[in-house]
Amino acid sequence: MAMEAAGVIGGQLLTSTVNTVPGAYYAGLAQQQFNAGNYGTAAIYGAVSFGDAMGVATLGLATRAQAGLRAGATAIESTTLFRAVGLGELADIQSTGVFRNLGSAEGTYFTSSAESAAFYAKQAVSTFGDSPYTLIRTQVPTALIKTLSQATVDRGIPAFVIQNEQLKGLVPQILMSMPIPR
Repeated sequence: MAMEAAGVIGGQLLTSTVNTVPGAYYAGLAQQQFNAGNYGTAAIYGAVSFGDAMGVATLGLATRAQAGLRAGATAIESTTLFRAVGLGELADIQSTGVFRNLGSAEGTYFTSSAESAAFYAKQAVSTFGDSPYTLIRTQVPTALIKTLSQATVDRGIPAFVIQNEQLKGLVPQILMSMPIPR
């Protein structure tokens, strides 16, 4: 009975701490999402946590969550990556809203510039007769970028290899245009 009571009191203390320490609740959610590979969601919770910790007193907003949403964009360090995708992968992204590796490789290639992705698309269309490609942009936590394998592929395109389990946290943004490749 005493152990049960200690567990209840400990749980209440933890809940009380999470509810009163600015940012603690959202920081915990951010860590859970990051550990699960949901980097986009982790970034949002991290931004809200930062704003929760900084917001009410300094920004005078009605809720700490609103403060976090306003402060969050600059609080999370991320890197923009690009990928040129064919019609099949584009249709999959449009229907699922996520990146998925449709082949058997262990990872998917992204590059650091729209121009490099466009150059890849030009090569695929002219060399293999592929249908036109579409440019996709995503944000990747810079901390993750530092851990990725890098390669130079397809006539000088710098590439990052993102493992399949890391794809699920990335949010694809379909772009309506592509730069003219070299």
